[in-house]
Amino acid sequence: MGYKERNRGQVLVFFAIALVVLIGLAALGIDVGYMYSVRHDLQRCADAGALAGASRFINAPGETGTWADAGVQNEARARATDYASRDDVVKAPLLTQPGDSVIVTFDQGVDKIKVQTERTVPLFFSKLFLGATKRITAYAVAEAASISQNTTCLAPFGVPLPWLETTADPTDDDHWKFNADQGDTVYWPENKEDLDNLCNSFSPSDITHWDYQAHDNSSVRSARDSYLCPGTLMNIKIGDPKKAQEPGHFYALDFSGIVTGCPPGVNINSGANFYKFMIKNKDCETGCQVSIDTSQPLPPLDVEPGNMVGPTTQAVAPDYYKEPLKFIGAPPDWDSLMNGRADNFDPSDYDVSNYMDSDADWDYSVNAPKGSVTTRRIIEVPIYDPNNPPPQGSSQIQPVAFAGFWIQDIDEKQGTIVARVISIKGSGMGGPGPGPGGAVTKTIRLVE
Repeated sequence: MGYKERNRGQVLVFFAIALVVLIGLAALGIDVGYMYSVRHDLQRCADAGALAGASRFINAPGETGTWADAGVQNEARARATDYASRDDVVKAPLLTQPGDSVIVTFDQGVDKIKVQTERTVPLFFSKLFLGATKRITAYAVAEAASISQNTTCLAPFGVPLPWLETTADPTDDDHWKFNADQGDTVYWPENKEDLDNLCNSFSPSDITHWDYQAHDNSSVRSARDSYLCPGTLMNIKIGDPKKAQEPGHFYALDFSGIVTGCPPGVNINSGANFYKFMIKNKDCETGCQVSIDTSQPLPPLDVEPGNMVGPTTQAVAPDYYKEPLKFIGAPPDWDSLMNGRADNFDPSDYDVSNYMDSDADWDYSVNAPKGSVTTRRIIEVPIYDPNNPPPQGSSQIQPVAFAGFWIQDIDEKQGTIVARVISIKGSGMGGPGPGPGGAVTKTIRLVE
């Protein structure tokens, strides 16, 4: 055999070896990609379960107990397992395949819950390298984080206490003004205990349901909607600043003179862009802070000179939220509060099917946001008493408390925001101080 023949034989051997390696790498790539896809789905399930479980650490009407109670943890575990198993993991819901598991633990700290999701999947082409099957896991940790006594993360909305105009005279140019002498009623208890007793007097099922298609309540308005009870559905809207005492109208607030800790590049002023930034300012630990000690007399807050309808709606709802749900928000703000179903979803995953009444974002059984809903929709705002409106020509309001709200909906009519009360902090009746008591406002968030 000559040299050339031997050389051709060697090339053939090397080619065969290289071909096997290339096929192996291709097979490995396919299976690794499949495993990444499974893990992505498991992570989504873990996130949803952790958020749902943490929601039990916020007591709804009729619920008692704390994070450390065995009963509360059992309910949180059941809620986490339920929500973690609702979505598909590669075309099959979690807990429907042999070996699937959802493991829930409470060893991460107070008001925290850890959810681990697992599935064993078969491999297709790389069994020789990785084995016949592979166990894929993902986990998430969520907490019901308490807002401290020093309120630092306020949205720039000055919202009036719920009140009823009982003797409005349409022929009176000033009929929109709140006037207690004419019989207008402000529903505001003397202290936190009275508020809790009032709210607990309602049935847990006595909650107004919402329909995204009609942009209106789909059940008769609950009596609780006249009170600052958890689950209360309130219409709050920007209007003519001269008519801000019209029922439900809120003031746009100017925080430019009191913010601290703003990151570099943020232009602090009284204009629309900074106002929008403060609405979306959810990362207050590294973003701008409005530090107010609720144990001390509350300071007056400056009001924006305009009604800020456009900036308000743009900051709350993104452009693609308009159709087919008839929402607004232009130009698009991809970091707006209602952008997406969940915090870690891409905007393209935002779909009308998530907003059908049969799959609404609010969990009426526990009177709290569903665990899969973005926490960007939770805000804290100052509350003022319409018994003490700003004097004529004043550009300040006097807050009496702070309320945690969850944004249910938004419409373009006067920048109307429909929101549900989560809790009240620093409750009191009028005056400059927060009054006695004070509930802790909590927000549900992923921490790992």
